[in-house]
Amino acid sequence: MVKKVKPDLVFMEDHHHALDEWRKRHFKKCTLLHFDPHIDYQKTSVEDVNIANFLYLALNERIVSEIYWVIPGTNDQLLKDILYLKKMLPPNPNLIHYNRNMMHVLLYSVHLYVTTIENLPLFTKPILLDVDVDFFVTKRLKQADPLVEIGTRTPWIRPKKLASLIRERVKYTLFTTIAYSVNGGYTPLCYKSLGDQFALSLGYDDESVRKRITAGQYFSKYITARNKNHMKSAKAFYMYAVALNPTYLVPDNTYGMLYLRTKNIIKAQNEFLMMLKVNKSDIYSLIGMGIVCLYRNNVTLSMQYFSKVLSIHNQNKTCLLYLALLALKHNHKNQALKFITSFQQLSDNAVISLYLQYRYCLASGQIRKSQKLFTQILETKKQIEVLPGLELL
Repeated sequence: MVKKVKPDLVFMEDHHHALDEWRKRHFKKCTLLHFDPHIDYQKTSVEDVNIANFLYLALNERIVSEIYWVIPGTNDQLLKDILYLKKMLPPNPNLIHYNRNMMHVLLYSVHLYVTTIENLPLFTKPILLDVDVDFFVTKRLKQADPLVEIGTRTPWIRPKKLASLIRERVKYTLFTTIAYSVNGGYTPLCYKSLGDQFALSLGYDDESVRKRITAGQYFSKYITARNKNHMKSAKAFYMYAVALNPTYLVPDNTYGMLYLRTKNIIKAQNEFLMMLKVNKSDIYSLIGMGIVCLYRNNVTLSMQYFSKVLSIHNQNKTCLLYLALLALKHNHKNQALKFITSFQQLSDNAVISLYLQYRYCLASGQIRKSQKLFTQILETKKQIEVLPGLELL
């Protein structure tokens, strides 16, 4: 009897941690098989690693010598979405070869092959396998943006089928990385366990994986019961899911933040209120309702929601940020200073800290100091994400 060997595999939430895992194992000049709706290849510096640029660093450090980027969908869809592909590629790529089955591009002296699962070549040499779970729920490149088709995505390929196709084409895998990518709404939380199902299909079978799969089943039952307004059952299923897998308590545990980013305030509010029916202390939905109230110009209720979050978690940086800016907007400078001080003690985001100091000095009439701070902000090269509702403050 042949004993099955458990594959060398690591799970992660944010995809750029794959780079850390490759570095730890001292991989060099490997072929990477990258299943992802996004190329993750923005040119960057070593100091600023994120989900959009970690593959550039992997190539720059010679961890990877060539990439096979497998995009979701069929080959016909790829041909129709060629303009979306062109936007995703770095500027001025050197096109070597292109046909209906594959695009071969030279990027900064590194070979990139773009193809679909149906045209995947046979790999006889060992490869690095890298899978982003949003690959399963993004039907084509045109839908790579999480703000497209919010709340309506479903898997276009099942984990078991993808694992089977990979086994047919790949003879040996050195190492596998699986990124859930729930943060930012790329993978809807109800489909997070597809990553665990995929690992199980590859032969990575242990108790923790099966436990997470069961948690995912309960979370799916919670969604079904919630949509039918069976709130008692929904609450029970939700609590089962969280007990088995506490990572379901995350900022993107509803579609609310995605709806806020598209300014769909009604749908965002419905998402947050439904979650609060099953978990009245869910800080992310309370924050969401605070932002909803900002858009509805109900400042008093907004501050009540944010303050409730601080009563549950007095070190919540997001709430401190909103409360500081709300206080400044309404000329409550002493209160604002307390929130700013607390935020700066907790946060390592230098740009936002500078911005809060700038706003405080501006409100306090310290014009010269505010000008210096403004210049410092402009000189920082690090990009920051602007949260929904901050444009109102």
